[in-house]
Parts: sequence; C-alpha cells; structure tokens
Amino acid sequence: MWKLPVLYVSVSVLLILFLSEMMVLGGMRLANASGYPDPFAPYEAAMPGRSIDSAALFPCRFREMRLVRDMTGYCQLHSDNDTLLVTFTVQFDRFRRLSYRGGNFQFGDLVNRWGYPDGIETIATRNGVLVFHARWNSGVYAIINPVQLSMRLNYFAPVYYLAIEGEQSPISGSV
Repeated sequence: MWKLPVLYVSVSVLLILFLSEMMVLGGMRLANASGYPDPFAPYEAAMPGRSIDSAALFPCRFREMRLVRDMTGYCQLHSDNDTLLVTFTVQFDRFRRLSYRGGNFQFGDLVNRWGYPDGIETIATRNGVLVFHARWNSGVYAIINPVQLSMRLNYFAPVYYLAIEGEQSPISGSV
C-alpha cells in the first residue's frame, strides 16, 4: 500500500534533480558560448601546410635561408613585451614549421588543442633543472617547465618551447 507513493516520490525527486542539473549545465554552456579561447588562433594561417599567401597577415619580413636542406626561408616575430618569440619556417610556397619560445602558454592549452601527448619524458637540464618533453604524433613537440612547488606536470605548467611541424588540421571556424 505504501510502496506506490514512495516510488512516486522517489522518481519525482530524481526527475527534479536531473532537470535542475541540466538547467545549470545548459546555463553554464550559454554563459561561455564562445568556448575556450584558443591562444594559437592568431597564428592559424601560418600552421604547417598552409600557403605562404597568408604571410602578409604577419608583420614579418622573410629571410632566405640556404644553410638547412629543404628550408627556403624563415621569419621571427617578437611580441610587444618581448616575452614571446614566434618563428615561421617556409619551404617553397608552404609554411613548414611554426615554433614558439616563451609566451603565456600552459600545458592545458596544448592538451585542449591537440589532445593528450603521445609521449612525455622527464629530462634533467645541464644545470639540474627538471623539465618535461612532450610529443604528439601529429608533429607537435613541447618543452614544459614543471610547476615549481610540486615539480610535477599539470595543466597549469608553463610551456617554455613549442614546435609544430607537419600538416595541421584547422580548428573549426578558422582559415
């Protein structure tokens, strides 16, 4: 006799909780409709495999380089506050390599863009400092400084150096 009302109340409570959770998650999604800001988006036109026709987008004059086989030119950009050095390498009519040194990138930015790395190694530098070398099979390589207090790799760990080679798929909604 009491089983029907108890079951009815239990299902009603679960349904109310489920709908409340969906409303909260939907509201959060709408509040952040633009999504995570991709810090690499300004350089999307220069990702490896793209035509150098987009080089005009960057305030950079390409220099010829005949010292390295297969590379025909390169260009370096410094950020306004000199914390980021971006190097573009071109071969014939295509960007072949894009590298970053410095900047405000974090390991989480890389994971958000390219997924979790296919390999991570802990390496001691000449002065004994531990760093992480991460590589993705898609042609992405990074040197990541550990978070100083824990000496562990986490999503907030700063990226010291990043190199991107090989064809990169454009992110949705970009060039």
